[in-house]
Amino acid sequence: MMRILSNASAHQRGFTLLELLTVLAILSAASISSASLVRAVSPSIDINSAIVTLKSDLKNERSNALSRGMPTEIRVYTNAYVLKGGKFRRTMPNGVTIILSETDSPSLVFFDDGSSSGGKLTLVKGRHGESLYVNKITGLISEQQ
Repeated sequence: MMRILSNASAHQRGFTLLELLTVLAILSAASISSASLVRAVSPSIDINSAIVTLKSDLKNERSNALSRGMPTEIRVYTNAYVLKGGKFRRTMPNGVTIILSETDSPSLVFFDDGSSSGGKLTLVKGRHGESLYVNKITGLISEQQ
């Protein structure tokens, strides 16, 4: 025989308002803590994407110097660098600073024989930083000196 349950049954199943509010509070706390973790990782994400772009641009400029038989210059500013004889400016992501060091010039030059003026390009955001090294003799770009 089939039993029919009525809505007025004393043993109804479900969650109380207190249980639902407790779960909601736990989920809110978890989402707030995960958002702070994402913000902590964000500087390194910005720097890593900027390093990939910068490395690609440097390799392209070196290749242009070799193929055209003419030096190419990359002028470095605090939050940007300029390529292709001043025709193209690449701005760093918000808050990322670029520093050219280990050279006497505010620019990096790739010569027609593949060599370069050499230097170290460091991208910094907050306490995070990554560097690219440009070898003076070979013009090769690396993340290690």
